[in-house]
Amino acid sequence: MWNLKKLETIKAFVFSNKCSICYNPLDGDHSYICQNCKEKVIKKTHLRKFNKFYFVLDYDSDIKSLIKHFKFYNKKNISYFLSDLIKTSIYKVISENKIDLIIPVPINQEKKLERGFNQINVILELLNIPYEEIIRNKNTYPMSKLKNIYARHFNIKSSFTVPFNTSNKNILIVDDILTTGNTVKEIIKEIYKKGTPDSIFVFSISAANSFYKNIFSI
Repeated sequence: MWNLKKLETIKAFVFSNKCSICYNPLDGDHSYICQNCKEKVIKKTHLRKFNKFYFVLDYDSDIKSLIKHFKFYNKKNISYFLSDLIKTSIYKVISENKIDLIIPVPINQEKKLERGFNQINVILELLNIPYEEIIRNKNTYPMSKLKNIYARHFNIKSSFTVPFNTSNKNILIVDDILTTGNTVKEIIKEIYKKGTPDSIFVFSISAANSFYKNIFSI
């Protein structure tokens, strides 16, 4: 059972004004990232393309910590930094591919109730990029906890419904982390059930090592 001291320790950690990457004090800066770490991440940021997949960062320990604090520790101000990081790249992808329809990967209802927001929706809204939401039908087990590729596949199977016509559209799916690609594959499958799009692209903030291993099977 949780005692008061343990709860206070967790509260102090979650709401402490420390950098989300190096954990050094921030001296009143509520962006949750120190200037040194900002500069380090910016230097690693550039647009990469594999087939129809785009991303700007490798999912290394710095980016993992940054996204974790944004999503799970209620540090929503990190969204301003992340949106600035991807701004030029995502605008370029949208323009060059004549994107008509943007779909953020939805989170399940349980996570949405806990967190209060979908991190991708927040970033797209900061960038004034209109999007259409699809439906997530079930509360899947966290994909990061599933190491077996078949378990990941069956975990995400039949998880989405696309409630609009997708014919004759250039579509961009937007996510924060590309791992095995199973989530994206499942969404693409549902997109084709609702029409015949002209093309489908994927844009992500980051890509994990597992993405590189699975890219040619996606």
